[in-house]
Amino acid sequence: MDQKKESIFTRMFGGSKPVQDELEPEVDESSIPTTGTVLPHTVLRFTPAQEARYSEQEKIDLQSKLNTLPPLSIGEINFVPIDAGTIQGGYFVKVFIRHGRDLMEEFTMEGVPLSLIDATGDKVAHGVFRLQDFGTLQFGESRFWTFAWRPQQVLKQNADLSAYTVAFE
Repeated sequence: MDQKKESIFTRMFGGSKPVQDELEPEVDESSIPTTGTVLPHTVLRFTPAQEARYSEQEKIDLQSKLNTLPPLSIGEINFVPIDAGTIQGGYFVKVFIRHGRDLMEEFTMEGVPLSLIDATGDKVAHGVFRLQDFGTLQFGESRFWTFAWRPQQVLKQNADLSAYTVAFE
């Protein structure tokens, strides 16, 4: 008599039944998006001077604040103001500069004609900023930057900075 010995596994868990291969449904590859429309987050990059100036905790806090911003549309570079106020008779604004324009493009800034607009819609300060130590940003990177207008660049005193924005002009 030709008897096959059963394995311990078979004896403990019962006979083995053939497993039917479950085929995954075919995926229509043409329905997979190959281009995105937004970047949900960007990575904060610091210049060497900023690396030395900010503590590790400040860098973490800035990245966390950056992560709360709305997604960046691919194809754009934007300035997102996060703080504004007065300083020595002028105004300042702190912004995140986010680069999402082109994957192959390094972004740098040299001369920036920038205006501060207050809650009433008035232009309260204007100046052209020369950013010699800005460096470059790669696609998907951001930089934290402060712009300050001197008193001679102020167009309106006692601005309402309860809401504000910046404009390129």
